[in-house]
Amino acid sequence: MHRRDVLAVSASALCGVGTGCAGSTFERRGARDTGDSRVASSATPGDSGDRTDASGLESDSRGTVVIGDPDDVAFSDAHPPHELALRNESGSALPVSVEITADGGDVRFERDLDIPTTRTLRVLVVEPGSYTVTVTATTPSGGESRATVGIDRHPVDCSASRTTVGLRETGIQTRTTSRSIACPEPRIGETSIERLERGCATRGDVDGATVEFANETVTVTGRITTPTPCYEPSLATTAYDDRHDALTVAIDRGEQSGGGCIACIGIVDYGARIDLDGRYPGRVDVYHETHDSTRLVRSAEYRSAESE
Repeated sequence: MHRRDVLAVSASALCGVGTGCAGSTFERRGARDTGDSRVASSATPGDSGDRTDASGLESDSRGTVVIGDPDDVAFSDAHPPHELALRNESGSALPVSVEITADGGDVRFERDLDIPTTRTLRVLVVEPGSYTVTVTATTPSGGESRATVGIDRHPVDCSASRTTVGLRETGIQTRTTSRSIACPEPRIGETSIERLERGCATRGDVDGATVEFANETVTVTGRITTPTPCYEPSLATTAYDDRHDALTVAIDRGEQSGGGCIACIGIVDYGARIDLDGRYPGRVDVYHETHDSTRLVRSAEYRSAESE
């Protein structure tokens, strides 16, 4: 059975359960819906018209539900939440059922709500991804109206988007709009590399690398051929090219450490870490350098990061 909440109008500031009060900016909204959260309510005396929030989207909302945790979103400034605005445009309070399902069938939000006439409930979908929103309203005449809306939030689109659902006595009307926002440029922070494993190369050993995007960091794990197994790989280059939205990571075979190393062609495994600010680049190109050549061993796009 769904829980039913009543969207209330009060003179309080916008507050979420367990999160304290928040301002109007998206970045400060942060309570994951666990089934025990409440609809946040807010109204400012004299505030009767639309206003523009930090995303640049106009809003006249008096209540907000936040789905997801901003702390789980990498580079949240580049990925503002998608706003779902449920407007009661009928002449009476409407019982509404809202279900939001993530790609793959995970139900992220499921709630029965009573929205007073002329009021708006805002739902902020924080985490980037693909979602399906199903809204079912009971009309004053006892009938039922339903609308299904798809939300596709690419994680690197740097846009603010909003879906408005108008609840009317004659049915449900939906409209989705979006606008581009200033997209931060990736900035390289701390970098590091370490040797993981080493040994004599066999006939099947070849240079290669994999790339992982996680926790605002690009991690490169690979193996490089060296004159002996005692070489220590180093980071030769880490540079961002804004024209191609690409991060170049060049791994050099480095220098031999210590003496008395076995005389064989070596294969050395390494792990490199590049911390970033701003956002992920659209692509990471990994090169291996030797004394006389530089070779591309991996090119990975951020949108395919989950499959790396």
